[in-house]
Amino acid sequence: MEDMVLTEDMELVMNLVQNTQDNVFITGKAGSGKTTFLKYLIEHSGKKCMVTAPTGIAAINAGGVTLHSLFGIPFGPITPYDHLENKFSEYKVELLLQMEVLIIDEISMVRPDILDVVDRKLRWVYESDEPFGGVQIVMFGDLFQLPPVTKSQEIKILSNFYDDFFFFNALVFKRTGFHVVELTKIFRQTDPKFINILNNIRNYQVTSDELEILSELRDRQISKNYDGEYIHICTHKAEVEKINTDKLGKQDIKTYEATIKDKFPESSIPCDLHLKLRVGARVMSLVNDTQKGYYNGMLGVVKELKNNIVTVCMDNGQTIKFERHTWSNTQYILKENEIVKEEIGSCTQFPLTLAWAITIHKSQGLTFDKIAIHVSRTFCPGQLYVALSRCRTLEGIISDAFITKRMIIPEYALIDFERTYKAEDNYYGKRLN
Repeated sequence: MEDMVLTEDMELVMNLVQNTQDNVFITGKAGSGKTTFLKYLIEHSGKKCMVTAPTGIAAINAGGVTLHSLFGIPFGPITPYDHLENKFSEYKVELLLQMEVLIIDEISMVRPDILDVVDRKLRWVYESDEPFGGVQIVMFGDLFQLPPVTKSQEIKILSNFYDDFFFFNALVFKRTGFHVVELTKIFRQTDPKFINILNNIRNYQVTSDELEILSELRDRQISKNYDGEYIHICTHKAEVEKINTDKLGKQDIKTYEATIKDKFPESSIPCDLHLKLRVGARVMSLVNDTQKGYYNGMLGVVKELKNNIVTVCMDNGQTIKFERHTWSNTQYILKENEIVKEEIGSCTQFPLTLAWAITIHKSQGLTFDKIAIHVSRTFCPGQLYVALSRCRTLEGIISDAFITKRMIIPEYALIDFERTYKAEDNYYGKRLN
């Protein structure tokens, strides 16, 4: 991280975090380096930070904890009038009082009521009426990718208090606001034509000429052939499971069991509990290891299976001997008045998963050279954009269907949000003078 070259947008964020108490939302199109910059910010903020995320897997990947575990938030919808149990131990209060910056990754998946609970709890801990108790909030995410999942029962309860269920509708932002900084440099793609098409799909402004270009991606033959170097990216989990199960078959299967130690909730496990492999299986790496030469999303074919080593011939020609990898589940503790992380559990497994196919949801954040997108049953905003933006080049993509405007499902709340903050010089909510 030391040798990372910051863009102008990233420098702006660093200045806001290091030299002000202002809240910040860091967003950016797919491939703009949000994840890499998040790790840099944690290391170089110069402030006492805690990193959180809305789900266990997102928290493990960000090297933090879940919002629910840090603040003791119950699952399910919470209205502004619900009584909150503030039963923090003296130790937890002491810990939270040391925090200067709360970082929330994958903020697009956080409902507004959760942020309002965090606000109420921090005000109680700090015995302060300031929003979030005076703690600086730094949020990462892209609202134009996949939207938050809100259950019908949650919608029924929360619609009495919130216009919709994106984080920026939290009531706390009527008392305070946040800067919006968009990371504009795209690292994943370099072709201006492709970048422009992706931007217009993201913003629901795709032109007829661009749809004509995308129509050339349709290739029914390759989209039904799972034996090549294309990874098939699908809208539905059931389709992915069927493809991978059918291609794996039932012959010569070796199963590797994950080892769970101490506290590691099943919902937070970022790998296969029961990893089924055979020689010839298409697999994908789940982690980065620069020393061994592989990264998250790297594809290959299994060549040899042993008890302690899985040998994979990667698509780039490298042969890599994968060993088991250990993911840590951590909690924040105080050590000599410093916030540090302590391991409370671990999960050990080969960092591989079957990869003839993957869901669009699981593909977020990954980069591929060749993809076959299955988008004929697109059903929610952001799906087509996420699927297309996984590939480095337009030439590396084929589709199972003609891409039409029907697949570009607009989310009007996001259009209003963007229009509002841009009109206020990239600031949203109430300004504190």
